[in-house]
Amino acid sequence: MKGWNLRDDGHLYTVDKDYLITADLDSGAVTSEQGALAVLPGVRAGSIVAWESSEQIRHPMGPQALTYIMEPYPIGRYELEWGTGNWFTGGSNAVPHLAIDHFDGWFKSPVERTESRIRIQDVPPIPRDWVLAPDARNALPWVSVRFEDAKLQTLNPRTWDDVARWYSKTFGALAEPLLPEGMGKGEGRDGLVALGEWMRKELAYRQVYLDPTRGWVPVSAKETHRRRFGDCKDLTMAAIAGAKGLGFEAVPVLCRVANGRLESQEPPSAFAFNHVIAAIRLDHGLGFPAEVDTPSGRFLLFDPTQRTTPLGQMPISHAGRSLLMCLPEGGVWINVPEGALEPAGIEADWEGTLETDGSLKGTLVLLERGNAWGLRETLESEGERGLQEMLPRRLHFPVDADWSLLVDSKTRRAVDLEVRIRVEMPRGGRLEPEQGQYRLPLTLPLPPPAARFGVAAPWPLEWGAPPSLTLRARTTFPWDLSGRSDQSQQLDGLVGSCTLMTKASGRTLTTEWRCRPKGFKVEGQEANRTVEVVRLERNRWNRAMRQSLVGQRASEARNPGQSGGIIRK
Repeated sequence: MKGWNLRDDGHLYTVDKDYLITADLDSGAVTSEQGALAVLPGVRAGSIVAWESSEQIRHPMGPQALTYIMEPYPIGRYELEWGTGNWFTGGSNAVPHLAIDHFDGWFKSPVERTESRIRIQDVPPIPRDWVLAPDARNALPWVSVRFEDAKLQTLNPRTWDDVARWYSKTFGALAEPLLPEGMGKGEGRDGLVALGEWMRKELAYRQVYLDPTRGWVPVSAKETHRRRFGDCKDLTMAAIAGAKGLGFEAVPVLCRVANGRLESQEPPSAFAFNHVIAAIRLDHGLGFPAEVDTPSGRFLLFDPTQRTTPLGQMPISHAGRSLLMCLPEGGVWINVPEGALEPAGIEADWEGTLETDGSLKGTLVLLERGNAWGLRETLESEGERGLQEMLPRRLHFPVDADWSLLVDSKTRRAVDLEVRIRVEMPRGGRLEPEQGQYRLPLTLPLPPPAARFGVAAPWPLEWGAPPSLTLRARTTFPWDLSGRSDQSQQLDGLVGSCTLMTKASGRTLTTEWRCRPKGFKVEGQEANRTVEVVRLERNRWNRAMRQSLVGQRASEARNPGQSGGIIRK
């Protein structure tokens, strides 16, 4: 890595290092997210700073790379070059293959392209209002380059069958039958259920990569059993070995979960996937929801990385996804059926009291089914501290709120996780002569607002609907609420459906929400209309939410001269 710092006083500071410190980029959990660090001295206001870096990667699947062009800041000139004849190609016979995607509409200047270079002038920054947008890989321009050389004993993916055969061979070389010690007894269906339960309880998902091949090649099932952890490849290898120990044939299945989707036109590449699971061949159906029929027979899909998901169901991260099953003879594409997905959602229960000074105190209990919000996943990987840091991204606590977290030890290993949150909000309510209103740290599941685009949106508008939400709230007011009549509202539209019901009894206001969000994707001229529809539906849903938290004061108890705290927004 090289760096230059030209200061306004004429001094030039440089750095030129071959050996760099590598550091984790996250909160401290074991991970493969790393970055190289170097320090450039003397930087101050007025400095002109430049960096140049070079990285050598020995890819176990052969020389190939994928890179995105745009950054959060504008680029005056972007250049990408590729060539042959160095250590990674094995000679001059290597043939480069280039693929580009999502270039249309982003660049004002023509893209200069030769046999070994791409050059682009005035690359714009990634838009700041990048909301209701697909993942970068499905909307922003990217370039993929791979080198094909017969001398290399690596993957040269001309077709998806080539990718599938490489993974089949790689996993097959390590797939010795192995049943875990201490696993419950059973054969056939019962044996598979016992294997899934043992893996959920005994093996944790962790990434620890100490050499370049570990991003692509699993360790043996025996080693994973010894470590008691592994990444998706390691856990899938353990699942395949366990299934073989029960007399079943099992193979790896490539997936892309989160971070975009596979596209029909993209070229065959190992970079198309970011996850791997197992498929277990069945002679006949065993009654699992995640069984699928393929041209190569009937298989049971099994994702061993999700402790919340029992064997026989699939995590919601696979919803609407296409998977590539890797057989010795080639690949078989599988669409995950909706019925295979585990039920996932949030059930919230609130019990609280609104005081005469406008303060609100209560307890919010969250029951997570499946991996709806990732609460259990965070708890298992980062502990209660990680969950404490994660919850404010899901809930909406005022800056002056005081809250504490309690996780019941009995629910840690249960299918559904229960989290209790004690909340105190000094300005959680507003009292007026005729009515009182409070607010919860929980809101309806709605898409974020998006800006208008003029003639047409420069990218497709897309919103992946979050899991369902059910709320039961009981709040005690400081006076009688018999002046409020029971109410029910049904909201239906582009963003989903929601039923809100409110009932008053004595001093208690009972509110219930039942919401099922619905995703959408639109392009071109339809985008502006969709932006307006989302804006109107957001306003309508939020207005209904606020109305469901209003308690009408009984007429004989009203005192026009008395009011309490005020909500400020």
